[in-house]
Amino acid sequence: MPDLTSADTTEAARPDARALMKQLKGFANARTARSIAELAFTLVPFCVIIGVMLFAIDAGYWLTLALLPVSGLLLLRLFIIQHDCGHGSFLRSKSG
Repeated sequence: MPDLTSADTTEAARPDARALMKQLKGFANARTARSIAELAFTLVPFCVIIGVMLFAIDAGYWLTLALLPVSGLLLLRLFIIQHDCGHGSFLRSKSG
């Protein structure tokens, strides 16, 4: 059994910076088509679920409450997208 208190384990746990940069290079540039698709895959279902929730209130609160976690997760994803837009990393164009 290896000795987990030795200094060698901290060196082994540290990732190689060059290998890490090579792995992450594919994520360095925004892809506009992918960004728009991700926004559409999030915004459209969110709007549909909110619409269903508004109509479901008349029938009772149970369907609305059942859809609440899904709408909350989609709203969180929309926040993450707008956060990336704020940093200028979601779309190639920095204007807008």
